[in-house]
Formats: sequence, C-alpha cells, structure tokens
Amino acid sequence: VTIEPIRSIELSDSEEILLVKNILKERKWIIHAGGYMQEKSGKFRTYTNSKDALENCVSKGNSISEIDFRISSDNYLVCTHEWDFMTKDGEKIPDLAITKDEFLKCQTRGGFKSMWLGDLIDFLNTYPDFYFITDIKDDNVKACTLLSDFLENSSNTWMKDHFIIQIYHASEYEKIRNLGFRNIIFTLYMTSKSERSVEKLITFANEHELIGYTYWFQFTDIYLEKFLENGIESFIHTVNNKDERKQFLEKGVSAIYTDEVENF
Repeated sequence: VTIEPIRSIELSDSEEILLVKNILKERKWIIHAGGYMQEKSGKFRTYTNSKDALENCVSKGNSISEIDFRISSDNYLVCTHEWDFMTKDGEKIPDLAITKDEFLKCQTRGGFKSMWLGDLIDFLNTYPDFYFITDIKDDNVKACTLLSDFLENSSNTWMKDHFIIQIYHASEYEKIRNLGFRNIIFTLYMTSKSERSVEKLITFANEHELIGYTYWFQFTDIYLEKFLENGIESFIHTVNNKDERKQFLEKGVSAIYTDEVENF
C-alpha cells in the first residue's frame, strides 16, 4: 500500500511527523544528492545535485531525495555540496560563494544543469508528493530562515512539510521548529563524540519530536538495537550495494540514503 500525504486534513504536529515517518519507512530509499548521473564519457557522477539528476530520480519512481545546499553571496539557497564542485566554461570555479545568477551559469561536475531553491519549488508543484531532505553546508539556521521566508513569500507554505530538515546539533532543534518546520531528522556526522552518546540521543528523542536519527552505516552496531528498543527510527548513509541495503532493512533500519536510483 502506497502511503500518500493527506493535505486535505489539517494534521497536528504529531500526526504530521508520524505520517512522514511512515512515508520514509514505506518508500525505503532516500536518493543521495539526486543520485548517480552518467556523463557523456560514460563515467558515473555522484553529488551533482543537478536538475538532470532530480528528473532522473523521479523518472525511476523515487520520491525522496537528499539535496545539498549552500548560501550564495546574495543570500539565496543553491544546490551544491561544495562551490568548487561547479564548473564554468569547463573550468572548476574557486571554493568561494558566488551570486545565485552566477551559480546558475555554471554546470555541475559532469556537465549537468545547476539548480537553486526556486527550481525545487517548481519541482514540488509538479510532483507534490515528493520530499526533500536538506543537507545544509553553511549556517543551518540561517539557511532554514531563508527557506522559510522564500516559501512564505511565494505562497508555498504547505511545502514546509515536504522539506525534511536535517539538524546537526541539539541546539538547532527549537530554532528550526520555530521557523515552522515540523519534520526534523537529527544527523550525527557533525556531532562530537560526547554529543552522540547513545544515552544522550535517546533522552533527546524522548523529549523532542523527531523523525529519527541519521548516521553512518558503520554505526549500526552502536545505535540500531538501542534505538529500536526505544521506538526511534534509524536512517543510514550511504549504501549502494543492493545486498547490504537488504540486510540493513531486515535488521530494522527505517530507510537508506543511496546514490542508486534503480535496481532495488
């Protein structure tokens, strides 16, 4: 049974978060940075965060993608992991923030079309059951403020529930919730060892409404069983081997970040 968003009903925060948890578990795959793309030479590229990748992702039947964001020098959200992942006239640009318009004149590694937040809004209007998981490489609260303002100014407030925000530290949670984002995943890759102790994470999840925790697949032996015992969802990254993905799901992982867009 495919679980679809219920926007005709005003959901409480808890109902909305439960709905999205179930969607992630039912769909299983979080496509990483739009997914693999094959360039003209035949080489496969990851981390393109490109229009081409997003269209390829949805064409293969996927409906959740993690996207990397940077803040442009004129305060727009653009989609890239690093500035120097972009090329202009075939040359890699410096690893420095540029304007949104300058960014859109660039191509991603492999020669694919760059995109910014406005392109994601257009995409959601075409595919309203799609979800984006954010991975913001600059100031997370500032970027989410820009995202919130953009959605409200463009009368697309409903899309706030379709941007699942990754937070990197516990201190960001209330600030992000106060911006109107209800669906929050706590990702652990930027935490210190003390921040990501099992006990501390379980306590935080018990005291705050979270979609769950995202962590490296190598950490499943540390977290997965304890989280399952406490009703906490686990999302792991990045797993491209089909057999390994199957094994992790059988162990109780809720959904998996992967570069693959097909052959599941």
